[in-house]
Amino acid sequence: MTLAILAPAKVNLYLHVGPVRSDGRHPLDSLVVFAGPEAADIITFDPDDTGDLTLAITGEEAPEDDPTLHSVDNLVIRAASLFETETGIELSGHLTLVKRLPVAAGIGGGSSDAAATLRLFQQLHNNPVPHDRMLELSASLGGDVPACYLGVPCRMAGDGDRVEALSWRIPRFGAVLVNPRVPCPTGPVFRAFDALSSDNAFEESPIPDFSDLPSLFSFLNDMARNDLEPAARDTCNMVEPVLSALKATQAPRHVSLSGSGATCFALYDTVEEAGVQARAIRSMHPNWWVKATSFGAAPFDLVDVSE
Repeated sequence: MTLAILAPAKVNLYLHVGPVRSDGRHPLDSLVVFAGPEAADIITFDPDDTGDLTLAITGEEAPEDDPTLHSVDNLVIRAASLFETETGIELSGHLTLVKRLPVAAGIGGGSSDAAATLRLFQQLHNNPVPHDRMLELSASLGGDVPACYLGVPCRMAGDGDRVEALSWRIPRFGAVLVNPRVPCPTGPVFRAFDALSSDNAFEESPIPDFSDLPSLFSFLNDMARNDLEPAARDTCNMVEPVLSALKATQAPRHVSLSGSGATCFALYDTVEEAGVQARAIRSMHPNWWVKATSFGAAPFDLVDVSE
């Protein structure tokens, strides 16, 4: 039996960031959604009775060096260890992480991998850990992991540890994700943010109960921003060209940076329109990572992919 689960890109439709605290961290406020299968890593698990749990990393976005190196520090293994510790269940078998999301890209690839791993073992073992407890535990793996574990459109606040599912009645809508294949590590972006914005005011903003897609687009265009965008532009000189390319597409409803970058996104009325615009960008920038997808809840179902 080989089981598979998707780990989709996490996208910050807006991201407000407060000034650095004495502990070196920043308060956050963000509206988070998830991409569809087109923009997702894949995690597979082959159970066995060896008593060992191993991990291999493959895929188009896998590290260029030996993909099995340093796997003990990978968030997938750390998530599996957390599950074992909490449940007392010994996991045995082989995990494969198929990397299809670029790294250091501002779309929570590693966090989504960790969250999907937790969901994989939860479903495989009939949810031995209550949902709220696992949500709480997941914060130990990183600030984005609770939102990724929740897996639905949500508000992410605090250090990322406070997540709240939204009353979301909007169907999945079209989007294009673009990354210039230039890493934009979180640490340098936040340091640049601190240098630029040490005195900025911060408060959590109310999120309306969106009734339809136009109301969401209107809110994003009138009220939303990514506070890390100026710092990301200064840190990675490819952010501006990507944003410009997306703004130049036909009738984007909203264009912004996700997380600390360098991945940017544009929103469209339909998935079909997103596909047309993605093909146009890809033809002009064949070396960029470009994905047409849709945004909404995470596709987290566990699937038996045994041949």
